[in-house]
Amino acid sequence: MKICLTSDLHYGFGKHDNIYKRFFGKVNKNKPDLILVAGDLISAKQKQWKHIFSALRDTQSDIPIYFVFGNHDYWEWKFKRDIIWKKNSHSIENVIRTVPELAETYGILYLPKHPYISDNLNIHGFDSWYWLDSPPTNDKYHMPSYVGDVSTPIYLRNRAEKQLENIPSKDPNKVNIIVTHFNMGLNNFQAPWHWLNEIQKRADICCFGHTHAYYNRYRDGIMYMNSGSDYEDPKASYFEVL
Repeated sequence: MKICLTSDLHYGFGKHDNIYKRFFGKVNKNKPDLILVAGDLISAKQKQWKHIFSALRDTQSDIPIYFVFGNHDYWEWKFKRDIIWKKNSHSIENVIRTVPELAETYGILYLPKHPYISDNLNIHGFDSWYWLDSPPTNDKYHMPSYVGDVSTPIYLRNRAEKQLENIPSKDPNKVNIIVTHFNMGLNNFQAPWHWLNEIQKRADICCFGHTHAYYNRYRDGIMYMNSGSDYEDPKASYFEVL
């Protein structure tokens, strides 16, 4: 099986239509059997989801496509944080509920809900969060401050950790892949350190995004991979699973 890994497509950042057509045309020429998108499909507006799903499916009409959320996927750009999100019925919970439902209408599957399981391959995913004070991030300007009574960064961290814990231990008779948006490279590592131990129990290959920098390195028994996709320069990496 030939797998295509991409991430950080950031649909809506600038005028992307021609860029996407060229990118997906290249993907088609490589004839992958399955596509994994490691988060940040959109740039900053929730209305962009239908456009990126349509672009993915229109150019990849018969290929299974799976995705996880990145930090930009929760954003609503140029909105005053809490007041406007509530006024417009946008919330983190609403994004988490409605986007996977929308994806399914395009035949695209949310990986934490729909893991890929076959006789020789398991693929699971978990989401990410980046709202940090050190190093500072701009997520807090485009997300609501709270989910219910819980602060957004704590809510998203707890949710991601639970998703990771729910991934089963790796099957020694299969290739086990985990997909996330978290930076799993050692440069500017942004996930909790103990998650590396949890991933080692569950994965042979860990695919990630966020950094916009290519990464392909074997560490501690796991292959870590990032396609290096960037805002106006989408990229894909390919690998074979026998």
